Amino acid sequence: MDRAALEAILAQAVADGVTPGAQAALSLDGRLVETVCVGRTALPDHAPPDAPPAPVTAETLYDLASLTKALVTAPLVWHALGQGILTPEAPAARWLAEWAPGRAAGVTVGQLLNHTSGLPAWRALHREARALCPDGDPAAIATQARGLLFESSLEAAPGQVSCYSDLGYMLLGLLLERALGGPLDALAEALIFAPLGMRSCRFVRLLDGARILDGVAATEPTEAAPGLACVSGQVHDENAFALGGVAGHAGLFGAAQDVARFGQALLAAEGGALAGWPISPSAVRWAMSTRAAGFDAAGRRLGSHLGGLDTPSGDATSAGPLMTADPVGATVGHLGFTGTSLWVDRSRRLSVALLTNRVHPSRDREEVRGLRVRLHTEVARACPPAPGWRLWPEVPEVSGVPTPRLAHGGRRELEVAIEAARRAGVLARARFAQAQEIVHKGEVDLVTQTDLDCEAIIIETIRAAFPDHGFLAEEGGRSNSASPCTWIIDPIDGTTNFSHRTPHFAICVALQVEDQLQIGVIYDPMRDELFAARKGGGAWLNGRRMQVSGCRRLNEALAATGFPYDRRTSDNNNVDYLGVMIRRVQGIRRMGSAGLDLAYVAAGRYDLYWELRIKPWDVAAGLVLIDEAGGRVTDIEGGPYDIHKGDVLASCGPVHGEAAACLTQVAEARRK
Repeated sequence: MDRAALEAILAQAVADGVTPGAQAALSLDGRLVETVCVGRTALPDHAPPDAPPAPVTAETLYDLASLTKALVTAPLVWHALGQGILTPEAPAARWLAEWAPGRAAGVTVGQLLNHTSGLPAWRALHREARALCPDGDPAAIATQARGLLFESSLEAAPGQVSCYSDLGYMLLGLLLERALGGPLDALAEALIFAPLGMRSCRFVRLLDGARILDGVAATEPTEAAPGLACVSGQVHDENAFALGGVAGHAGLFGAAQDVARFGQALLAAEGGALAGWPISPSAVRWAMSTRAAGFDAAGRRLGSHLGGLDTPSGDATSAGPLMTADPVGATVGHLGFTGTSLWVDRSRRLSVALLTNRVHPSRDREEVRGLRVRLHTEVARACPPAPGWRLWPEVPEVSGVPTPRLAHGGRRELEVAIEAARRAGVLARARFAQAQEIVHKGEVDLVTQTDLDCEAIIIETIRAAFPDHGFLAEEGGRSNSASPCTWIIDPIDGTTNFSHRTPHFAICVALQVEDQLQIGVIYDPMRDELFAARKGGGAWLNGRRMQVSGCRRLNEALAATGFPYDRRTSDNNNVDYLGVMIRRVQGIRRMGSAGLDLAYVAAGRYDLYWELRIKPWDVAAGLVLIDEAGGRVTDIEGGPYDIHKGDVLASCGPVHGEAAACLTQVAEARRK
């Protein structure tokens, strides 16, 4: 990275009057690699008397404007989705009863999030509210502005058109306060800023008389703040000002390094959750995918926004011509009216935050777009995409956010799955040292009486709580297939180990709801290790959050694999794949339990796992674990994984491309 080139770009913008000053922060491959600061916080002739111009430093705070949507409001929605508190399909009126009857009809949480609600882009709430409060009392103005917001009408039917709407995010902010039970700024601090170390980020509560005096970039005089020669240390956005400084669409202040850190958190979803961040990687990946976008009746994507994040659109994108725009979701980000931006290029593992106060002393100049393009082009040129990078397909069975059929995101179902697995584990552990009654299902495929008894315990426990649910079990087959909820069970995964008194086996329990896996539990009774995951709720090992490893090179990876039961008679027995992979990885383990292999990938003990013709009950629980721990799952050639076909590749993420390429070579040779 040529720091001098970045400084020259920013310095030229300052010299040309594009902005009084600027910060740029770059994060590459999970590390903050560069911070460049130029110019001053204000122009001498326009600075407020009590906040004179000062050199821009890495600690200077900028009004982030609409980056508030991407850094606060959208992530809080992702959290609520993961916790089962909200769903994309939930009607917004359920939480916003004051939204005038009929005006909110049909608008969903997801439509507010991706700007397809039908609401107009903007409305001068601040002007209307001040007209109703001639004495200028800030609290009264805020009350009136909120009431006027609830009177907002739709300009189009929900889900039919895309319109970037501040009003939608104002409503979404109020909705989140009610759904999550706290003020928006407090929720942001607890769930986003503190866990990610974004220490500079804050709202300024105007109704408390708050203002940032030192180290803040000035903006301009606004109609919402009459009498001020220049707004400094308080929100620039007029409607956010009228609402008291804390709103879902604007109001956040911060420094570029912390904005770039948020970009790092988005990138971390490709290869494991950031420690301490309660938002699950699967929810983040959903938000960065077209699954979170709006589509019209003909299946055409509406607009450029996904689940609260924008994407480069057209030749004039401010992300510049080099950042990866195809496929959609490869680069995501957002802009702010004050001259701020964040772009995250997943192919480059790159996060670029650019903060300016181009609205000081006036919003009239628009040259900041050219500055954005020049900076992002220079950075993207210096940071090429990772070789072989691709946007991996999501596993259909574990993609998306929790289905609305499970109350509270499936907490009760997870509790029952854990109870069932533990009860079966007690029996398996008690019988481990005993001689087993063995029946051969095939030449090397075994079943013991303990398998059958453990399966009966699991089904009995689940059926007592959910009598209408169906089952797909290794030994007992399928029952009640008409139910939308199916429990997928392997009572002892690793029966051969168990029958030989090798203490490496597990009880695997998963719940599939309408073809989507929601719950995954794998219990190792000999080590008393409980691996558990709930869709959108993270993956956990004995109560501690799990994440996949940080391995980034295949030659440093510890892999695991297995062999099919007909390996003596079938030539598709994984031996040729093993011959290639053993030369490419650091080591390979064949432990005899697919469930524990997947659990170990989720826990960061293994870096990848592959196997051929594996059964649904062997992998179902592990798929949820890996997805929630931030890993990747595809078929062995990198295509979408089908739980009923069985060739699976699971990894920590960064090594996935190399592993898939090696396995693809073997698969192509076999087809010739």
